[in-house]
Amino acid sequence: MSLKREKMNNSPNDHTRFQDVDLKMFHVFAKVVEAGGLSSAQYDLNMSLSAISTAISNLETRLGFRLCERGRSGFQVTEGGHLVYSQLSHLNSALSRFETSLDAFKGDMRGQFLIAMDDGILTNLRCPIYKVMQSFISSFPDIDLHISILPAPRMERALLNNELNLAIGPFLEISNALDSALVYREKQLLCCGRGHPAFGVEDSDKLAQIVAGSEYAARKYDDAKQNAPSASPTETTTASTVEAMLGMVLSGKYLGYLPRHACERWIENKEIWALDPESYAYSTDIKVAFRRQSQDRRAEKFLKALEVIQVKG
Repeated sequence: MSLKREKMNNSPNDHTRFQDVDLKMFHVFAKVVEAGGLSSAQYDLNMSLSAISTAISNLETRLGFRLCERGRSGFQVTEGGHLVYSQLSHLNSALSRFETSLDAFKGDMRGQFLIAMDDGILTNLRCPIYKVMQSFISSFPDIDLHISILPAPRMERALLNNELNLAIGPFLEISNALDSALVYREKQLLCCGRGHPAFGVEDSDKLAQIVAGSEYAARKYDDAKQNAPSASPTETTTASTVEAMLGMVLSGKYLGYLPRHACERWIENKEIWALDPESYAYSTDIKVAFRRQSQDRRAEKFLKALEVIQVKG
């Protein structure tokens, strides 16, 4: 998409100051960008088309440049519009961190509490983290719990940037600015689907030959590269989530490591075959990570609740 740069007429002495700009108009513009157009944003904003158009026009006048093209040719964000939207995202994150830091400093059991988890963790009934959340919310009803699903590298960056209170995932190495504690160990099984040459094979020599010649799907941040047995195959393609990995394995084309809890039902239904666990399985440590210098009582309470369910996956 090409970017358009278009300035509007304004006085050379008319410098835009943040406190002079109506934040509601910024909110309207952000919603329009996210919706892909003015009419698409009407429902979320609960505003008429003319009111949205007026808000954006007023914002453009205040800023001194055009934010988007809208008309018969369709909706298009300008270069300035992209800049504003990007900075709004930073602003919203900073405000959220500011509020979270104040709540933590005061020791209040209220306010936003931000947790991120790796894909697939919530569905592991051997370590029912959802029960911790139930207990936590019941004990502290004024806390506004937010949960995100993020890969481990992104969770670590978010913790370091003070964008999260806690993160739960397969952290292999972690920054010195963070602490972590083991929650549970998850068995990872090398699996194939029906139609794959390894399906149903138990002979170790034959299995080794098949594995060596098979295509292998892996998570984008695959801990198998560090933890899996040396007999494991070499990566040929990647998947972003556990569900995507499951789909790759079920296709019958790829071998892939799956968390035991994610593939048990499929193994019982004989749609997936787990290759010899003695030769190919490994365990992943699922940890909870948090900022080392945090004085957040809410995090302390959540960590205490997690201790109750720390089990071997």
